[in-house]
Amino acid sequence: MQDYGGFVFLKYNLLPTLTAEDNIRMVQYIGCRNTVFDSAFQEISIYWITDRLKHKPRALSGGQQQRVAIARGLVNSPAILLADEPTDNLDSENSAAVLKLIKDLNRRLGQTILMITHDADAASYADRIVKMRDGRIV
Repeated sequence: MQDYGGFVFLKYNLLPTLTAEDNIRMVQYIGCRNTVFDSAFQEISIYWITDRLKHKPRALSGGQQQRVAIARGLVNSPAILLADEPTDNLDSENSAAVLKLIKDLNRRLGQTILMITHDADAASYADRIVKMRDGRIV
């Protein structure tokens, strides 16, 4: 069963007392079926975080924390992933890595992603750009 939406927050919103894996598995604890979770978790974990799953957020770089947040957003195989400024707190190297990951998820898995950003470089990774000004689509 597919959830309608997954979320990637600007400030990661990882629980500091949980490991990276437990932060990702949080969605399983609140209702995701094991079969959906396990297959999605395997798919996502191949990207970058397998060697950091037992670490708590304070032991992860900003880029690693954002990848954990993305994995948590995707682990229920949502119809759409909503990403609020997913690279805002990252340096240029980690920003590029996260944007390449998001693009790959879109291409390889067919994942629909709605990314909100003020960053023109981040927007350049999109297939379609919709601009807003003063609360209106322009």
